[in-house]
Amino acid sequence: SSGINAEWPFGRDSNILTMIIGMIVSGLAVVGSSGILGFIGVPAMSLSVLVQLAGFILCIGNIYILMFTFNSRLDTDKPVEDNMVATIEFGGHAIFVITATLLCGFLCGVYVPIPGFRSLCVQMAAICLMAFLLQMFIFVPSMVWN
Repeated sequence: SSGINAEWPFGRDSNILTMIIGMIVSGLAVVGSSGILGFIGVPAMSLSVLVQLAGFILCIGNIYILMFTFNSRLDTDKPVEDNMVATIEFGGHAIFVITATLLCGFLCGVYVPIPGFRSLCVQMAAICLMAFLLQMFIFVPSMVWN
């Protein structure tokens, strides 16, 4: 025996699958918000790739908060539903406050008369909102599933 756990990459105690799902959810938030903005007719700016990268980094920050909360509150003696509730109870409030603060800041920036800055703020607000929704409805259940 080589001493290597056969389940290593996606084993029960591994967070690799959860991290991959978190990155996929963050990518979906960026792509989905860009698609929705394009569909409703908001023009994309020349720096939209950098804005999307910044939005992706913000999403990863929220994913880290949720994963840390889940791992610190995990109780294997409780049912899965209780672990999910504990994660949302502690980590959900934190990312709600972060998202609300970012949305307020970026939506205030929509009223600035500089077109490039206005476009940046609209894109970032959409990314923040989409990320919050996807993290609550896709990432937290998938984290508990893992």
